[in-house]
Amino acid sequence: MSLSGARDRWRHEASRLGRSALLAPPAIVLAAGALVLSTAARSGAPVARLAAGVVEMGLPLAVGIVVAGLVSSDPLLELQLSLPTTFRVTLARRVALLLGWAGALAALGTVALVLGGRWPGRGINAQTQLVWLAPMILLAGLGLAAGALTARGIVGTATVGALWILQVVDPGVFVAHRAGRLLYLFANGRVPGAPYTVNGRLTSVWAHDRGLLLAAGLGLTVMAWIALRSPERLLRGAQST
Repeated sequence: MSLSGARDRWRHEASRLGRSALLAPPAIVLAAGALVLSTAARSGAPVARLAAGVVEMGLPLAVGIVVAGLVSSDPLLELQLSLPTTFRVTLARRVALLLGWAGALAALGTVALVLGGRWPGRGINAQTQLVWLAPMILLAGLGLAAGALTARGIVGTATVGALWILQVVDPGVFVAHRAGRLLYLFANGRVPGAPYTVNGRLTSVWAHDRGLLLAAGLGLTVMAWIALRSPERLLRGAQST
């Protein structure tokens, strides 16, 4: 395929992805940013911690929910499944576009917060970006796998939302146990006394947590890729919703 052909293909996939999917990440940032400023003004909570949470928690949630919905949201799914290019290749392109778009927003947001002194840490490095990248990959993989295995995007969306809510509302369930703390999404100083930092420095537990989240997200993506080989199951799932 020529360069112009490839560009047209990616432009087409971006249009098929839809405005709502592309607008979800920046909408999350704007809404959560407004909430941060309002909360900080009322309670005196540190803006740095709240602002970092927008990038660390809000964007990964938006990506996970949107990715889950992509499995069964295409109104032309039956036509897609009849084309020479398999649906899972098309879906992979759309997921890559969404991850690239949301990742760019998260990276730029992180850099802006660090430069503005609003990030709970110092410097712009790989560790800074892993704060949001690891949970984003895990939630995207989880949403994709749950949606693909059940052929219902709503199941993927519910699974992502349930895990996110559980970790936000009751992080102690994860942090208190060795296995749980290695799969905790938001290990950026949010839970006092958690073993992710010592004297302001990141520990090996934090590094293991980030690595396992990335590995689990990639493993779930592979699982989804295998599950998406069955177009008949996808059609049955679409027809039953």
